[in-house]
Amino acid sequence: MSPPITSLLNVRPPRMAWNIRVRVVRLWRIMSSLVRGRVIFMEMVLLDQDGNRIQATIPPDCVDRFQNTFHENRVYMFSNFKVLPNDRSTRVTSHNHRLKLWEETVVVNHDGYIIQRFGFSFFSSAQILEHQHGCGHLIDVFGLLTSLHYDFVVDARQNLATIARGTIECVLYGRFIGFFKGLLSRFGSALPVVVIQFAKICKERGRVVVRSVRDISRIMLDPPVAEVARWKNGLVLSLRRYDIDRVHVNPSINEFESSQFNRSFPRKTLEGLLATPEEGLFVVLAKVVDLYHVEKCWYALCRCGRLMNQGTGLYVCGQCNLTNFNISCK
Repeated sequence: MSPPITSLLNVRPPRMAWNIRVRVVRLWRIMSSLVRGRVIFMEMVLLDQDGNRIQATIPPDCVDRFQNTFHENRVYMFSNFKVLPNDRSTRVTSHNHRLKLWEETVVVNHDGYIIQRFGFSFFSSAQILEHQHGCGHLIDVFGLLTSLHYDFVVDARQNLATIARGTIECVLYGRFIGFFKGLLSRFGSALPVVVIQFAKICKERGRVVVRSVRDISRIMLDPPVAEVARWKNGLVLSLRRYDIDRVHVNPSINEFESSQFNRSFPRKTLEGLLATPEEGLFVVLAKVVDLYHVEKCWYALCRCGRLMNQGTGLYVCGQCNLTNFNISCK
């Protein structure tokens, strides 16, 4: 008989005999400043089926044992680990505790189990402004890129600062600058939705900003996640009503009935989803009777009225050579 699985929400000290099933959504290594290439310890963010996140630490005496065990986006079973207060200066998650692996910790690969890929917990611009004196933990945020420029200010580590301006300014430092430029150069002429996961709220030059955190933050452009899709296509329901009578449930698929996915999440009908909307993952069995595409793109428009070209991480007007732009919705 398999041991009972505990939600991350319920783990607390001093007990160590917990069993959890989680996805590694973020993993980073802290390197030695004295010995080149040596890993001092490792940090992870773990996500369970209920969407709870917690930070986990692999201490120096366990690095050699676990260094090749963990990979981002993999699912694992953990048992017998320490639970400590989440008292780090940078709290990556909102959980009051963090995990610490030790020599008796048991880890088993469990990739066959379904857990969300990223486990986003997005802050709105209003929530960010409410925390103008800082937030006790890192946050996730997304929004349309509405302006972009590069501040060539050299800090103590010889890094350049990048600021993507909008209602809320997002500031990128260090290696994130080149990474962002690379993403943007492959994106095309449309303006992207920028997602920053594990970002820090702080004040810079008297303004509330969201900034990247070295080694921890993750940046994506137009990722295929539900929150971004709903935001981009927020007018879909008003553009066309769904005809529920045209969707037919097919109860004869035995494979679906016995699948692990079906057993992991609550079942709903399409009518139930529309009648009582709520956030979460649900299982719906239905027949697709129609497909259509709603295109909603934003473009950088120069004040002269021309569409701006994107290249080398900037939007530039070929006529005026300006980089400041307005937004045009298609």
